[in-house]
Amino acid sequence: IQDGTKSMWIATMTHDPVHVGDIADAIGFPDAHDGHLALARAEVKDSQIFAPITPKPAAVKELMASGNLFDLVSVEGVVAASVREAAQDEYVLVNDGQIFTAIYRNGGPMASPMKEIPVGSRVRAIGICSQEDSNRFVAMLPFEILLRTRDDITIVAHPSPLSPRNLLLLIGLLLAVLFAVGARGWLVERKGRRQTSALAYI
Repeated sequence: IQDGTKSMWIATMTHDPVHVGDIADAIGFPDAHDGHLALARAEVKDSQIFAPITPKPAAVKELMASGNLFDLVSVEGVVAASVREAAQDEYVLVNDGQIFTAIYRNGGPMASPMKEIPVGSRVRAIGICSQEDSNRFVAMLPFEILLRTRDDITIVAHPSPLSPRNLLLLIGLLLAVLFAVGARGWLVERKGRRQTSALAYI
């Protein structure tokens, strides 16, 4: 949950539905999660009052510095790979030379198909910044973005047509055209020689 610029990790076993963007109350036991205050064995009560939080635009290096742990953030990156695992969809993104992941918990085997995003697309991921081992005294640590819904990752720019794969295909096509033109020229020349030889004997 997040209130303004302050956020907290809530660990709960409840199955009561909680809608993203609603004001909620949490009651639980104080605990620590990645060195930060958290609530364990908590109960979360949804007030049904919709008051969504605006995600904070953040740079990759800012997120790696553990300054926005558990905050709702927005970050961009280029898709390097995507894979569906047993219980989550994972997108590997690259920005400013750094690799990070955007993860959507898909609900398991009965989940709808993974949202397909072409490799090389520039995307915007909105979600909760999470780190396996946060430490404010360490300069840079890897992080991941926990997507709340499938729509939290959107395409900002499609892959450039001048990708290495497309360039190889274009070169292959040009070579094929050159070969075809050369072969046709050779056949025409050979046919001309035969006709010339035939006329010489007349």
